[in-house]
Amino acid sequence: MIESINFISQQNIPRRSFLKKFTLLTRISFIFLAVVVALGLGAKVITAFLNSQIQNTIKETQALNSQRSLPTEDAILQLPARIRIFQDSIKNHFYPTTIFKFFRENTLKGVSVGSVSFYKENGFLNFSGRAGDFNTVASQLVFLRSKTYVSNVKVSGIRASESGKVEFKISLTLADSYVKTP
Repeated sequence: MIESINFISQQNIPRRSFLKKFTLLTRISFIFLAVVVALGLGAKVITAFLNSQIQNTIKETQALNSQRSLPTEDAILQLPARIRIFQDSIKNHFYPTTIFKFFRENTLKGVSVGSVSFYKENGFLNFSGRAGDFNTVASQLVFLRSKTYVSNVKVSGIRASESGKVEFKISLTLADSYVKTP
């Protein structure tokens, strides 16, 4: 018969825990090391997750940027300035219209107007002109002085040109009520 040999002892040998073999300071160090390693691995996982989120956000932003219309955006950004310019030009538009109306209604036949300057703040109007003769210039002055909305009519620089026409300059003031009427 064969005898059986048992290599495992039937006796209970007291087992000591792995950490109980070390001193208290060493055990605290091992625990601290395990916590630091866990935190480091956690930070690594969180960093990887956040980096993937950043990459996804960058891709989404690039996709949205490819759908943008930069000329349209630029036009939208310039719109307030353009509206202001338009409003200012509308506000000031009736001044030139009023001046053209003034010359259309108050220039005699045979008189042509050259350069014009108008100061809307005080209604002061300067213009140069030409007429066929001195009598036409005098008639133009009398006509302007007869208007109730015209004051301070002065003529200067009257001279006969080489072409036989009479050149002159007139300055006058238009009444506020005339200038401010659209």
